[in-house]
Amino acid sequence: MITQPKYSIIIPIRHSAEYLPYNLIPLIESNRQDFEVIIVVNDLITTSSEVLLSLKLDRRFKLIQNEVELQMSLNYERAISYATGEWILLLGADDSILNWFFSVADNFISRFPSNRVFRWRRAYYFWNNVSDIYGQRVFEICGTSKVRKKRSISRLYKTILGMGTMFDMPQIYTCSLVHREVILELKSRGDGNLYHSIIPDIYTSVLMTLHEKYFVDIDFPLTIVGTSGKSMSRNSRIYQEHQITPELHSRLSLHPSISEKIHSMEVESIYLAECLRQIPFRSSFHIKLIINLRVAFDLLFQKKAENLEFSQILKTSALQNKEIFFLPLAVFVFQSCGVFGSILNRVLYRTKSRQKVSHKSFFYTTNERTRFVNINDAAEYVEEEYSKIVRSWIR
Repeated sequence: MITQPKYSIIIPIRHSAEYLPYNLIPLIESNRQDFEVIIVVNDLITTSSEVLLSLKLDRRFKLIQNEVELQMSLNYERAISYATGEWILLLGADDSILNWFFSVADNFISRFPSNRVFRWRRAYYFWNNVSDIYGQRVFEICGTSKVRKKRSISRLYKTILGMGTMFDMPQIYTCSLVHREVILELKSRGDGNLYHSIIPDIYTSVLMTLHEKYFVDIDFPLTIVGTSGKSMSRNSRIYQEHQITPELHSRLSLHPSISEKIHSMEVESIYLAECLRQIPFRSSFHIKLIINLRVAFDLLFQKKAENLEFSQILKTSALQNKEIFFLPLAVFVFQSCGVFGSILNRVLYRTKSRQKVSHKSFFYTTNERTRFVNINDAAEYVEEEYSKIVRSWIR
């Protein structure tokens, strides 16, 4: 009998139970017994019986129903506290693991025994209720055989400079596997709390790049990130949580230097800055300076469109008088990185639908909704088309 699961897969739910059956299919069908799935229902409408119908009385699954609705970050923290596994993965209800998740994770944990954080490339599935924002995009996946040990702080610098996105960093959500020791250490550095920002995924990205010196970067997906009408509600919902949730269960708020108006502009550097400023331990002067310059640069380019005052830009960027002299150089650097990234993005995604497969890489993107009605259809396609090549990479 297994006394401690090797993996804890945590799935918070808030008005999203309709996606859960598709999320759970590969987990229910797995023959492995060394994992647990913890489902935490964070609303007062979804009933336990509605979720239990998907579990088939499988003892590997645990269901927890909150008595009150918690802030998103606080619910994530509560959900993680129930995990007993050695390795922790947190998924959205509209996401899904791929069938090779466990075998690949086993392989790399064995190959990199001293590493405690694994991050992998994202695959995307767009549910049919997000076409008004994402157009006809349905499913996108790509990967290569590259697996490398990376310096965490270097990835953070690249993200701030615009040479990557925040999704290229490890985080305790959807595309990262984190050892429970890392989470315990982060909680001890944060007065017993893991989350100190209202944005849980980005916060843990910044947090781990500052805490963990290295991570293993896997250049192909182990999960599919689902985007649905429920997951899109974050940007508006997070500003209302302190109104709809009892004060005891809503201790987090935006950093005083960033207003709700500016934060809701959906600028990546603003998210990074807010999270960085909420971290309970000190970060380096250079990181603070570069992120502050990035914020100033981004807001200057949005000043007219968003009707921003220069005083608002200075307050949000938190630049000191002597640091403002670096701004012209920062404008040149950030603009150059942005142009290069834009050109590269056009080259990679210049067609609506195409496929590429070789012994070292694969790429597929499609707008065919009838072929991929739900995320499990996408997962089954990946298993059929790419399982042999991925398994050859981990031999």
